[in-house]
Amino acid sequence: FKDVSQHWAKDFIETLRTSGIIHGAKPGYFRPNEPLTRAELTKIALNAFGHSVGPVTAAPFSDVAMDAWYAPYIAKAKELGITQGYANGTFKPDQTINRAEALKILLAASGLDTASASAADFSDVSSGDWFAEYVSFAKNSGIVSGYGDGRFGPGNPVLRGEMAKIAVKTIELK
Repeated sequence: FKDVSQHWAKDFIETLRTSGIIHGAKPGYFRPNEPLTRAELTKIALNAFGHSVGPVTAAPFSDVAMDAWYAPYIAKAKELGITQGYANGTFKPDQTINRAEALKILLAASGLDTASASAADFSDVSSGDWFAEYVSFAKNSGIVSGYGDGRFGPGNPVLRGEMAKIAVKTIELK
């Protein structure tokens, strides 16, 4: 990729590229400082952990058309219990995915047992948060380190470079 030669996540990005897990945002470019959509992250998570997808016979969510490029990935993620979507029956595939959602989907796709994770020391993550177990597991396993000010930023968009690091670190635990 032409736009990662000086990026801090270059090695992580190249690992995913050479493994065939990612193909970039457009030919020759990865755009490491841009956010991912929920559909893009779901595809990466399934690819990273060898979940094969097949034809879609029914729309997995009301806002996922059966012929959309991402439909097979989202349908498989739903089938495997990796994601349940939103309470209103939607998935919001084109919505930017935040750091908590991305971590949950990647860890769920990995099959790693996150249930026994102890609390992580992030000022913006409390034990009652739906994502606390994933953040704690990831922190304690060396997948994430958070920001320099002691925050994790669960609601912040996950950037493509950050996703590459999280995905590679999770793959290394398998």
